[in-house]
Amino acid sequence: GIPVDGNIGVRFVHTGLDANGSISYPSAAGLQNSDSLTPQQLALFNGQALPINGSGNYHNVLPSLNLRFKLTNDLQLRLAASKAITRPNISDLNSYMKIGASYSSAGAGQQATFAGFTASTGGNPALKPMEANQYDMALEWYFGPTSSLTATVFKKDIRNYVSNEVHVETIDGQPVAVSGPTNAGNGTVKGAEVSYSQ
Repeated sequence: GIPVDGNIGVRFVHTGLDANGSISYPSAAGLQNSDSLTPQQLALFNGQALPINGSGNYHNVLPSLNLRFKLTNDLQLRLAASKAITRPNISDLNSYMKIGASYSSAGAGQQATFAGFTASTGGNPALKPMEANQYDMALEWYFGPTSSLTATVFKKDIRNYVSNEVHVETIDGQPVAVSGPTNAGNGTVKGAEVSYSQ
């Protein structure tokens, strides 16, 4: 006995990405205590800038459902569920990396010793889009021709949140602590809204 209307749909999105850039290696000019390094470690101190490229290829299925229940002439309930994506910023997808070296602190009169390779990136072409499963429920009371009072609660379950973090990559056989954008993990957003209009 309650009138119901709404819509249901699905969207298919395919994304392909190609990014071209360069990787810069540290120079031997600033190398300290080179005699403590292995030949494989020394090989990275070549000062070169070489081209690199990255790519991404993924698809997303994005369903949505919206329903409206007309409880009375003045009161209605809305329910909505959908999946959405937000692609990373273009700047977060750059294919660029600069490798450096870190050194342990030395005591007075001593030279610092090599502690490992570090790198910073201008982006990460392998980033996935942030995904959100979204749920909304709203109760709307229209107490006049141009007047309303509404209350809404919502929840979003988020995956692939993009954040700048440090992770270890193997480059030319050497572990490198790389700092840059990555898909950090999952999260939840909850909230409520109240709106009055007259």
